[in-house]
Amino acid sequence: MEPVINLLATRTGSAPPERLAEPVTATPYFEIGAEGFLLRTPGGGRLHYAAGSGLSLSAPPGRADDDLAPFVETSVFGAAAWIDGQVPLKANALRLADGRLLLIASASDERDEELTAAMADALGLAAASGPVIVVPDGPARACTNGSKLSLKPESVKALTDVISASVGAPVRPGAPRLRIDLPVIDGKTLHACAALICINSVNTGERTLETLGALAAIPLIKKHIFLPQVGKAIWGKDVVAAALLVVANLMPVLRLSLPEDERPSHEMVTWLMGMQENWSGQ
Repeated sequence: MEPVINLLATRTGSAPPERLAEPVTATPYFEIGAEGFLLRTPGGGRLHYAAGSGLSLSAPPGRADDDLAPFVETSVFGAAAWIDGQVPLKANALRLADGRLLLIASASDERDEELTAAMADALGLAAASGPVIVVPDGPARACTNGSKLSLKPESVKALTDVISASVGAPVRPGAPRLRIDLPVIDGKTLHACAALICINSVNTGERTLETLGALAAIPLIKKHIFLPQVGKAIWGKDVVAAALLVVANLMPVLRLSLPEDERPSHEMVTWLMGMQENWSGQ
């Protein structure tokens, strides 16, 4: 498999279509069919990806092409993965000292982004924002979108005692998210996966980390699939369900239960890394 970010680097040089001729699935913002994936942004931009030809885009009126970068890094990146037979997860990634990726997901963007940023900064690890693409053809491998982590300003403020790295500029002019100036994982390389950690917020109780069997892991993985409607439109429900089972068997899936009011800290990072026996198997 060629990493998806390399596929997106191919630009057709032509304008995206206004509509697909025969979409299998259509929503107000995207269409998917044999002609590929077409995204229409709220600002009026259009992005089209088709296997074998690459990416074409049309920026909103009066805006530069890089205004569409966040949509290429997320929606088009995930759709291209489905089209090319891979499984995209709504997860951030950390590259551990042994070179493997630790994936971190949650139902709340703030929880996984904050933990990823705290671990990356405290341990000096490269990281990347979601989605992450898992290759379901053997031992778990993945590629990232090669994009820096980003956080909302309130998250940055809450983590000032954990994150020592400087905060960069907004993701794009006027965007309510800030890039975090940490080393980024190379998105053009396939990496082996160490584990997928799924954060579960609980009302009361202590912090816990448990390794799940495949049957218990599947519902969690399903929650963290990126653009599931695109996958179903391309492959059908049965194939996507089989893909979830494959991913659940490829790597350890861990459930990290955190009290709702607990924010990442140096102590939490130390505790979590002390639990590495849960994903230390090669």
